[in-house]
Amino acid sequence: LCVVWLMTSSAQEKIVRSAPNDLWACAFLAAAVHLVYRVVGYVVATAAQLPGREWVTIVLMCSQKSLPVCVSVLSVLPPSLRAHAGVMIVPCIMAHAAQLIIDSILAVRWEQPDANESLLGQLIPK
Repeated sequence: LCVVWLMTSSAQEKIVRSAPNDLWACAFLAAAVHLVYRVVGYVVATAAQLPGREWVTIVLMCSQKSLPVCVSVLSVLPPSLRAHAGVMIVPCIMAHAAQLIIDSILAVRWEQPDANESLLGQLIPK
């Protein structure tokens, strides 16, 4: 996170001057890409007829993209493009935030009880 902070700090002036519509478009596209990957994971996990917990795992994890990987990719760009890495990391941050928000909502909604916990819950009187 320190590297991300340093990259965005160095480009603060350019980021602040960016048109708000551009930032909104980045946020929308970041969420859209994540949802497309989510749908693909949903279709694959359903077609494979996976049991509950495995289905949830595949659907949630196949759409994950990593912010550190984005930073690594930006750091190996040619020098002419690397000069704009601070601005280019903004969509990466937005994509990371979008996937965290979307996935946290779905993880709670799709929570699967552990078979051992449910058995233990039946054995212990309340």
